[in-house]
Order: sequence, then C-alpha cells, then structure tokens
Amino acid sequence: IANLLKGSMITGLKQSIDEKRHGTALVFIGDTDAVCDGLHVTNKLVGHVFLVDGAGRVRWHGCGDASEGEVAALIELTDELAGTS
Repeated sequence: IANLLKGSMITGLKQSIDEKRHGTALVFIGDTDAVCDGLHVTNKLVGHVFLVDGAGRVRWHGCGDASEGEVAALIELTDELAGTS
C-alpha cells in the first residue's frame, strides 16, 4: 500500500518543507527495521533527529521533545562540526 501512496506522500511532504531544505530532508518509505536497528531507534512513534558529520557518522541523536539543554548541546556540537565555534 505504501508504494501506491508514495507519490502523494512525497508531494505532500515537499509542500510542507521549505524548498531551501529539500536537499537536507530524507524520506524513506519501506521496511525500516534494519535502518532503525542500525541507528538504535527503539521508538518509531516519536520524531528523531540525527546530526551526521561529513564522514557519515552519527555524532548526536535525539528523540521526542527536546529539553533546553539538549537543544543547546545540539547547537554547540553543530557549530563545532561546522567549524564556527
């Protein structure tokens, strides 16, 4: 069924995401078990954020509602990886 709805789903997502961000958004439709296992995602019912470095390594991972401290840590690490700190 997902394959039948894939086009509509992607069109809807593109419309809801600012066009400038299309190159940084990832949509995966299919069996996510292997991906979730590899990324240690244990709860598929909440949103997940991954900060990935230039070598493709996950440097930070968060899920659900972020605390102020978690947001600050993500921003600090993002700046560090980008070389702006």
